[in-house]
Amino acid sequence: MGHRRCTDSEIQNLLEDTDFADTDSDSDEDSSSDNSDDSQHGQGDNDTEILKSWNMLEDHAFKWEHIKNYHSKREVFTGNPGPCNEAVGVIKVVESFEIFSSPHFVQILVTETNQYAEQEASQRQFLKGKVKLWTDVTVAEMYTYLGVLMLMSFIQKPTIKMFLAKKRLLSTPGFNDIMSRNRFEFINKYLHFIDNSTRSSYTGPPQLFKIHPVIEHLQEKFRNSYLPDQKIAIDESLTLWKDRLSIKQFLPLKSAKFGVKWYQLCESTTGYLWNFVMYLGKDTDMECAPCTRDTPKTSAIVLKLMEPLLGQGYTLWMDNFYNSPALAFFLKSHEIDCVGTLRLNRKNVPVVVKEKKIKKGEIVAQHCDAVTVMRWSDKKMVSMISTYHDDAMTTSLNKRKQETIKRNYVIALIEGILAKYHRRVESSHSMSDVTDLRRLSERHFIKKVPRNDGKAQLQRRCVVCTRHDKKKTTVYWCDVCSVGLFIQDCFEIYHTKENF
Repeated sequence: MGHRRCTDSEIQNLLEDTDFADTDSDSDEDSSSDNSDDSQHGQGDNDTEILKSWNMLEDHAFKWEHIKNYHSKREVFTGNPGPCNEAVGVIKVVESFEIFSSPHFVQILVTETNQYAEQEASQRQFLKGKVKLWTDVTVAEMYTYLGVLMLMSFIQKPTIKMFLAKKRLLSTPGFNDIMSRNRFEFINKYLHFIDNSTRSSYTGPPQLFKIHPVIEHLQEKFRNSYLPDQKIAIDESLTLWKDRLSIKQFLPLKSAKFGVKWYQLCESTTGYLWNFVMYLGKDTDMECAPCTRDTPKTSAIVLKLMEPLLGQGYTLWMDNFYNSPALAFFLKSHEIDCVGTLRLNRKNVPVVVKEKKIKKGEIVAQHCDAVTVMRWSDKKMVSMISTYHDDAMTTSLNKRKQETIKRNYVIALIEGILAKYHRRVESSHSMSDVTDLRRLSERHFIKKVPRNDGKAQLQRRCVVCTRHDKKKTTVYWCDVCSVGLFIQDCFEIYHTKENF
């Protein structure tokens, strides 16, 4: 008697199942594997070949069933997460930074920066003054420059010049001891990553010509130095940029609001950035093996980022900007689970889930093979999609724990970079470090600054007077410390007082 009370939708489902079974029994072995349930994925090679590309989804009809018939399980993770290749066994802060900014990579920056400065000097020979003071930057100095940039992120000031100001009301202790303002501005001005003469042979996105080597290098290092754990997530990020830029975006929900948008794949537990794609509008690179012309843009982004990880049992978390039933079915066929919120206006979303009226606390759900779509009523309607969850609900308390954001790693990194490379910068430019306390204990003698090729007597700026905002030059210096000093008072003060 119970069967006579079936609804029209349940009767229709039974008829469809009967037709499907008849077709399956009359077909050969290959067609039987083509129509197999997604929950059986991984048991045969034919299942993997079914959705080798996005076009194969066109032959898949989404037949939604009641959730009580749902049978699926989470994919088995087969990856080996953690550091790999050159990152294995690295525990020191500076060494971990050098994995991504290797001396070889920094040497490329040094070469291109020096070459660009030389080109500018040859093209603008009429310029005088500070431009003639340019000297080639070294690898050690470039590392020091990067350390100064990171140090600037801890202090908010309206202009870069104010970080290196010498006036006591504006100055910040430490910056001028590391690098002079003129030298910092020189490197800032001529910093280059690629030879401009190679533009004609460049085949990448035109907007990225100037920084393309950096993006390629970092992307390769991020992927080759670490393998993420099973739980991963894809979301967009915004790098602050307020100047004029053709690819600048406005995202009101982000803290930066204006800037360059990135699509990022990160490990959920640590936040490690494993892969990324820069948004360039119509020029955004979304080419990958699974994608075709018919692939939706949001799905193409996911497949582009996930392509190297397909078939390894990862669980991908995404928001409703990316999720869709077609994408979930495709990823499940490649042994990738996906979970997240869902927009109900996506194609192939079941009508029952979209239109059924439910009260607060109620849930409506349907499934097609391993893909589940559900809607739950709370303060707002929440729609979800998953490839291994059913409609079971659990009660949990929301405990908000305020975690203090610590920047100990960045501080230790800056200190390590300056300790390793700053001294080399001073020796290469023949400049003394006023924080080097050996000047208080070693033997030093006053001498005249040596003449340059028999020309007029050279002069040096007195380091003690400069500390007191007095621009005075002298013909005397300490040849051991390589700094200018007046004979009277200044020489004695410099070599006897720690803070002068």
